Amino acid sequence: MRLSKILIRDALLVVLMAVVSTAVVAACTEKSTPTPTTTTVALTAEDILSAASETIANMSTAKFKMVDETGTGQKFYGMTFISMEATVEDPDSLDVSIEGESSVGFIGFVKIGMVRVGDQAFIRLSEDAPWSPMPPDNIPFDFAGLKLVFTDLPTTIQGLTMGDHEEVQGSSTVVVSGTIQSDDLIPLVPTVDLGHTVKLTLWIDETELLLRQLRIIGKMFADDAPETSRLIDVKDINVPVEIELPDTTSNS
Repeated sequence: MRLSKILIRDALLVVLMAVVSTAVVAACTEKSTPTPTTTTVALTAEDILSAASETIANMSTAKFKMVDETGTGQKFYGMTFISMEATVEDPDSLDVSIEGESSVGFIGFVKIGMVRVGDQAFIRLSEDAPWSPMPPDNIPFDFAGLKLVFTDLPTTIQGLTMGDHEEVQGSSTVVVSGTIQSDDLIPLVPTVDLGHTVKLTLWIDETELLLRQLRIIGKMFADDAPETSRLIDVKDINVPVEIELPDTTSNS
């Protein structure tokens, strides 16, 4: 009996030693195995703007909406400009709908339509008005010119800063801002008046580095109030669209 107890005791000691040995080896292995590390390089405002500029410069289609947030912008076709929606297709197709408030002859809201495809363009001065031909260069907003503006923006913008992260259109964006001269906006707005400094604020998608929103504050035209603020939403970049000239056969 004594011998059996000794054998059991010795067997337990062997098992205990094995468990302790395994724990020690595991601890040593854990300590000796380095923990993988990752290095995150923080993007600067210049990096973000350059990436967004390249994306815009290479876009083939996009949809825009611009709103006069202050209602203090220059009159448009004799009416107070409210908002504009546009679909563009590179290089020269454009479908624009402009809303404004008129006080000439009557007081009310007016929706002006403009369509351009290549070297042909048409306009109608209300939703129920007939379409009439117009010179393509007379369209006051050339959103295709946004590509040219953004190509030069990394060099034309001054005092570039990076602000908070904000959600726009369901995406997390980085906010960057700076100032440019109104002259630099000529490709976008050919009729802009020269010599004014305007502030740009841009909301750029953190993941895709796409421009989601743009605010322009300041005088683009001589008759703008200094505090005039125009907000532009950008959507559906490179999503296929079909822009066609209006059917004018039913015009009286």
